[in-house]
Amino acid sequence: MRKLCKLLLSLSLLAGSSSLAVSCSFILPWTNNDNNGSDYDPKDEFQSLLKDFEKNVNNIINNHLNENISNLYELDNGNSTLKNEFLRLSILKDKQNPTGKEIDLAEEEKAALEKDTKKLLVWDKLSELINNLFNEEKYKIFKLESLNEILLDINYKSVIITFAQVNSITAANVLFQYNIKVSYKDISNNQSFLTFSNGFVYGITNNKQINSIINEIFNKLKTDALLDSIKNKDLFKITHEKLNINDKKSFWITNDKYSALLKEYINGKKFKDDLINNFNTNYKLEDNIKFVINEKNNNSEIFESYKNLSIISSVEEKINWKSDDKINENYTVSNKDFYDFIFRENELVQTKKVTMYGDRTAMVNTNLYEYLKNNFKKMFLNNNKEVSNLFKLDENQIQNYDNLKNNIRVGSLSLKNLKLKIGSNFEQSLPNINVLTSLSAEDNILNYNLASANFDNNFFEESAIFSSVYKNLANGIESMKEIYNFGPDNVNEDNAWKFGEGYNWKGFSLSNFSGVPKVEGIEKNLWETLSSGEGAAIGYKYFNDLLSLKVSSQSIFLNHITNDGQQDIYEWNFDWEKLYYLIYANKETGFGAYERFLSNKIYGNIKLNFMNIQFEVDEKLTNLKTFYYIDQIKNYRKHLSIIGPSK
Repeated sequence: MRKLCKLLLSLSLLAGSSSLAVSCSFILPWTNNDNNGSDYDPKDEFQSLLKDFEKNVNNIINNHLNENISNLYELDNGNSTLKNEFLRLSILKDKQNPTGKEIDLAEEEKAALEKDTKKLLVWDKLSELINNLFNEEKYKIFKLESLNEILLDINYKSVIITFAQVNSITAANVLFQYNIKVSYKDISNNQSFLTFSNGFVYGITNNKQINSIINEIFNKLKTDALLDSIKNKDLFKITHEKLNINDKKSFWITNDKYSALLKEYINGKKFKDDLINNFNTNYKLEDNIKFVINEKNNNSEIFESYKNLSIISSVEEKINWKSDDKINENYTVSNKDFYDFIFRENELVQTKKVTMYGDRTAMVNTNLYEYLKNNFKKMFLNNNKEVSNLFKLDENQIQNYDNLKNNIRVGSLSLKNLKLKIGSNFEQSLPNINVLTSLSAEDNILNYNLASANFDNNFFEESAIFSSVYKNLANGIESMKEIYNFGPDNVNEDNAWKFGEGYNWKGFSLSNFSGVPKVEGIEKNLWETLSSGEGAAIGYKYFNDLLSLKVSSQSIFLNHITNDGQQDIYEWNFDWEKLYYLIYANKETGFGAYERFLSNKIYGNIKLNFMNIQFEVDEKLTNLKTFYYIDQIKNYRKHLSIIGPSK
């Protein structure tokens, strides 16, 4: 308990000047002093944060390289405009190794190649972006006392240089592997490195037309792929039919599933043939020059990666946890009904018969159905904002583009293994080409325009997209309930541990759940993962991570919601700007108490793919001795509670 007191007091200094009450003399009946049996390990939190940091650095690197990909194809017409020291046609001619034999580079040549590479990758800007990440408050723990190093490590043994002269055209390739190494302070306060591996594909020519065409592809095709339907038709508009998905009414495609299906489609013969025909038609070069896909390997994959940039998603709805008023005039359910449905009921009861995707006998849950129907328009209006930013269009213009008007997601597709065949023998590899693609929810029954956000009753009754969104939300809620095993608010003065004197528990349970999953194959109790050991007064983010099942020991529970429930998003959070302090207690940890709310209201949030509920908790709260509490009670149903107010 001494360690607990010390941690509580140290956290209080971080929290600011607000008052703090810490009790380290009172021990719960089921608690021992030494915290034996606790599985809390501060290394877990450090590694979790490091993993998050590494992911963000990787995103910075990938975004930066993609933004500057057009630098990797250059024109060398023999004058002094090209400022490279090594990457010049005159030098590459002498250094070519088409057989793949290792090139013998002198130290000054290695230095020149590294200098050219850093220039093309805009290294100073990349270093600045990564260093800015180190300056974010939560990542300062990784900063070294000296400047964090960001190093370019070229594997010179991997360098391949190919060169060709075909009539008046000269062209060359430089290919190699390289690592970007980022130093950081590890948990032992020593310098360690994160390593990010990449491939360098560089093309150069003396032909102005070739250089102009390649740069047009790099700089314009990214958005024209979808905006110019005359030139590109629907080549980059993905549909359920193209992905061989027939059951559109009940099949919402999660991010991972979509990437897998897209990869299979892009690597298929039909798309590759259509892509090459498109390039050779729209970007016509001399008769002896054409675009190809690595003709030496007919099975070459061209899918490199996909990154989602926009997707239709949930709209925030605000409810009060105790109000008997309807949420608004468009609902038949009250605030309290909706809150209790989420946090107190463990069954997804189908309470209303409606027509959905033409089925006139479909049964739905009233809470979910009304929430989606009332917010469906906002989903697409919000989506229009995101998509318009990607294409630098006005929001109202999205509905005018055939490849965008029914989009439900837009993302960046990176294509590899594309080449220029110059003459009969030489194939010049091109850097990856990035284009924006859309997944379009076309419907053979209804002729609608989702971007217009004009939805009548016929749309809700007949459309496959509304049906698939409802079924995805219902799956997510059902899987959440299967994990938590919620129960009614049965907390009262008789069956709950009493903190001190004069506190009223009855009616202040935010949520009761047994933590015994109703899922075959999951034997673990969720409450076993809510222990924070010596970190009983846990950090704000970490507490939200616990409720959102993001801690590594909770992966089996989160996987059920994301996989069986088909959710890309699952979060259960509290707003710590309004509620700074909490009590955390269970049978492993003893207890610690922070004294007060900063406000007489607190806010929480529950979020899935297509639901975003902000709940307001304000009933009878005062600025007197009022507490937020998480505990195990005698009948082994656990709960999150508000203790108070003072009698």
